[in-house]
Amino acid sequence: MGSIHGASYYTIVDGPTWEEAEANAVNLGGHLVTINDAEEHDVVSSIAVKYFKGLKSYYDGTQKYYLRNGSEQSSDIWIGLNDANQEGVWQWSSGEAVDYLREVELYDNNGLQDYGVIREVTGWEWDDQENEYNPNHRYSQKVGIAEIPISSS
Repeated sequence: MGSIHGASYYTIVDGPTWEEAEANAVNLGGHLVTINDAEEHDVVSSIAVKYFKGLKSYYDGTQKYYLRNGSEQSSDIWIGLNDANQEGVWQWSSGEAVDYLREVELYDNNGLQDYGVIREVTGWEWDDQENEYNPNHRYSQKVGIAEIPISSS
């Protein structure tokens, strides 16, 4: 299900937490995706759309859920963005500079939302979420998108 864009390969990695998704991306030789411009955002959004394509879905309030292999899954997908070190100071897990932000939904309304996702319910805009896993809470069932550099050798 991966996709190539520029000098990177993008693929879905398991979470359910941001830290677990980042660790899985690192194990593949990359990080959770760093989105550097609108074109790359469109690539990442298309990967998310393909990931959920064909699955049954429903809304519970404003949150959209999908049914995959008999389990509910949030439509949120982890990206490498976080402000865990200092609220409002965004950084990429790759260490790249944050030169591009889609800030419409990036606000912390409870003091615990430090990790970036793209969300279908906001038209694949970016949002910040809590980084906790509760197997009894369907909202915490998330995956991430890894960005892996393609070696030229």
